[in-house]
Amino acid sequence: MNSDIWVGFKHLNDLGISPDQLGDYDVLCLPENIEKEGESEKLFEAEETVHLYKILKSRGIKAYCLHDFGCEVPIYERRGETIYFGVLVIQYIVYPIVAGIIANWITEKLYHKNVRVVLHIIKNDKEEHIDYDGDGETLLKLLESLKEKRNAGNEQDN
Repeated sequence: MNSDIWVGFKHLNDLGISPDQLGDYDVLCLPENIEKEGESEKLFEAEETVHLYKILKSRGIKAYCLHDFGCEVPIYERRGETIYFGVLVIQYIVYPIVAGIIANWITEKLYHKNVRVVLHIIKNDKEEHIDYDGDGETLLKLLESLKEKRNAGNEQDN
């Protein structure tokens, strides 16, 4: 893994989590302020991040959060209309599964008008970064277009 891709990997390293420890992850479910903070006492996770992490694990996806590495991070529960998924680092191969889970979540929670998520989709040593803060319907369209782009790319690889 090329740990120079993104500042969040540097902050993970500052927390004592090396690229070797991350190993063969499929998804990293990280605190929403991991891009700004490298000290564990300043980090916080959204309740939705923890819930998503549990869903991914239950589906057999190799998902990790800071708790898996011994870092205790407080969980923020919000009661507004925005869904906060935190920062997700996703291996390209499992992107369609994760996108489907997020899409189902948004569809089931239609009363949530806004969604806040940062996605880092990694394929080989390249990264696609999406920092999204907007309505759920537009995010669903964005996730679908990325899935279509991925499928088109796979057809060209064959």
